[in-house]
Amino acid sequence: MKPNPIVAALIAALAFSSSLMAEEPAHRPGPPPRGPLFKALDTDEDGTLSSGEIDGSTTSLRTLDENSDGDLTREELKIKRPPPPQDQEGAEGPPPDGQEVPEVKDAPPPPEEEKPAEGPPHRRPAPPLMAALDTDRDGTISSDELEAAPESLKALDENGDGELSEDELRPAPPEGPPPHGERPHGPPPHRHGPKPGEGQPEGPPAEEPEGEAP
Repeated sequence: MKPNPIVAALIAALAFSSSLMAEEPAHRPGPPPRGPLFKALDTDEDGTLSSGEIDGSTTSLRTLDENSDGDLTREELKIKRPPPPQDQEGAEGPPPDGQEVPEVKDAPPPPEEEKPAEGPPHRRPAPPLMAALDTDRDGTISSDELEAAPESLKALDENGDGELSEDELRPAPPEGPPPHGERPHGPPPHRHGPKPGEGQPEGPPAEEPEGEAP
């Protein structure tokens, strides 16, 4: 019996694709980026804060004081984004020689969105590290708050083991209703009112008395 050439070609194609998939490494997303506070405190970069790192938190946090004024300002606590590469020109660069720049017409205005329901704003609470260190809630960490950093961080140690784990440093969920267009988590709200069939008399409907038509 001669082998079917179509079947043989399919088997060869499947074997070739399987070998390519085996050679390519699986892409796994890395951990989320850490803020400047955690990067300064986690000196061994193991994802947790040990008792030694908590005790030396004042010295570690002072490395973020770029202007050496003794305080950590909002600008110094921002996540530094890497600058774009210099060898790549953006879309607004000069066009190639001999080509004209197409005229951009005004786009129509976007449709009006529905106004969200009234209620308290959907606020995202401050990260646990910032909330513990910024005791006066002014958005900066003063020199006095830097001196009290070890005691402030120990307040986050819920299980009393002397260290701060990832669970103890996890941000709390946002407060207030979700923004317009997002569904809140949890079961759907209970609707009041009778179910189908409830509140109706049992049995057949009463017959109307017979009589002469007027």
